[in-house]
Amino acid sequence: MRFRYLKIAMRVWLLAIGCIYSSLAFASDFEAILDLAKAGDAKAQLRLGNIYVNGEGVQKDDAEALKWYRLAAAQDNAGAQYNLGAMYNYGQGVLQDYRQAIEWYRLAAKQDYPFALINLGNLYEAGQGVPLDYGEAIKWYRLAADAGEALAQYNLGIMYYSGKGVSQDLALAKEFWSLAAEQGDTVAQYNLGMLYDYGKGVSEDDKEAIKWYILAANKGYAEAQVNLGAMYDHGEGVPQSDAEAIKWWRLAAEQGNMNAQFALGNKYLSGKGEAKDYAKAIDWFRLSADQGFAEAQFHVGMMYDNGNGVLKDHSKANEWYLLAADQGHSEALFNLGNSFSDGEGVSQSDAKAKKMWLLAAERGHAKAQNNLGTLFVAGEVVPQDFQRAYVWYLIAAEGESDAALQNMNKIAQHLTLQEFNEAKQEASEFLAKMKNQ
Repeated sequence: MRFRYLKIAMRVWLLAIGCIYSSLAFASDFEAILDLAKAGDAKAQLRLGNIYVNGEGVQKDDAEALKWYRLAAAQDNAGAQYNLGAMYNYGQGVLQDYRQAIEWYRLAAKQDYPFALINLGNLYEAGQGVPLDYGEAIKWYRLAADAGEALAQYNLGIMYYSGKGVSQDLALAKEFWSLAAEQGDTVAQYNLGMLYDYGKGVSEDDKEAIKWYILAANKGYAEAQVNLGAMYDHGEGVPQSDAEAIKWWRLAAEQGNMNAQFALGNKYLSGKGEAKDYAKAIDWFRLSADQGFAEAQFHVGMMYDNGNGVLKDHSKANEWYLLAADQGHSEALFNLGNSFSDGEGVSQSDAKAKKMWLLAAERGHAKAQNNLGTLFVAGEVVPQDFQRAYVWYLIAAEGESDAALQNMNKIAQHLTLQEFNEAKQEASEFLAKMKNQ
């Protein structure tokens, strides 16, 4: 299974104030900086604020930092104005106040201070301190992007990709992400890889996808490492290599990425690229499952059901199935249905079995669909209804269930021509709905 998703959540520029003007010749001499700051030197006041906010050789003191930032900001120092905005934006040393943040950002933005432009865009995009306004967000991002700021170029790419405040335009999204990626923006590099991987706004190109994934993966970006591992696992754009896939997945898994953890568990479960080891498989599955990954929760349930790497325990299996089922996992729903039907790890209940199979069937699970058909034929848990049975058998047969195809043929003789046509119509509508989901 391949785990691909585009991270389109907007990144907020964090309080990046430690390095501003750090190249001043007197930066290492606190007393000299203090004397200059007291004498009214705005750059020294800004530097002193940075020293206090970061605790550079002194005790960290946000209140003292704010004092010096205000003095520098009063002299129209853009860096100090931005830093004050950031303090209010994130509630550092002051109560969080988006309106105050915006006021300070605007003052810095009048001097084209790039981070202020970007953060103003973030606040308009999120509707924090101002009414939500994508068009205004784009205006501020564009000003920073035109000045060559990679983060603003990335954010503009997001806006065009998602169609926020503009018509969706994947070509423009690619253009802005390319500008950011060429400057080394990691997430932009990853997103370019995604565009080429899936052929969105560009021709599908596995080799180009790998090029961008590698750039991001080499900088430790877990999502890129996951996707690079998947490319090696499937031999897409590169020779197939279990060893390379495992290498990249392990790097991502060690960062806590649940998709990579699940993928490693699968390698130990299958014995491909690693010696088969059920204990290690379930260890990785658990790490992923504990983060809420439904597929991993289902696999942990399967391990308990089969006694692989753990003592067989149907009750624990059902607990894990239930977690996955609550997220709509069709296999977990089907297995829970089986558990209720057989009374394994739970009290036997045909009604609950039918409920679970129905939920699984509605999500396209062919075996559950076949089971529902059989329930309607038997007429014990539900009233006997050959037409309803035929509908579910027909749907299951489309999912390549040989058993359903045989069952469908067995009961066809019980249907009138009208019932037969109605069943076919209902099945056709269900399948069309599933296709569009």
